[in-house]
Amino acid sequence: MRRRLSFVCAIVFMATLFPSAAAFSDISEGEPYAQAIDYLSQNGAMEGYEDGTFRPTAPITRAEFCTLIVMAFPPDTPANEHSFNDITGHWAEGHIAAIAGMGIVNGYEDGSCRPDLNITCEQAEAVASRLSGSQSRAYPIGYLT
Repeated sequence: MRRRLSFVCAIVFMATLFPSAAAFSDISEGEPYAQAIDYLSQNGAMEGYEDGTFRPTAPITRAEFCTLIVMAFPPDTPANEHSFNDITGHWAEGHIAAIAGMGIVNGYEDGSCRPDLNITCEQAEAVASRLSGSQSRAYPIGYLT
């Protein structure tokens, strides 16, 4: 009995250490994506916003997407200096530099990354293609390249 009680206490304690979908004020347990958000947040691949929300239906910016990719697929080597002219001091500067160092993004012709623009489906597809190692399609400059 004592062993079971210790086990239950350990489980309850562990559950309080990790955020869950229910911890986000805009996600209810019944949402179709609640389990996925819960899994990703518990495994450190996604975080919510400072105000306690997750905003599952809001557009995602290029900076947020780069952060998600780096958190889900940490690079083997630290990020090198970046060549983007618009991310110095940006909250996602380290993540953007890391994903650029992985060869996943290259930026725009003008040397910018444009981190606060919403990412398009095509840009996300280009990143996924590069992550998978697929070279079957060539993507033009500006596809979060």
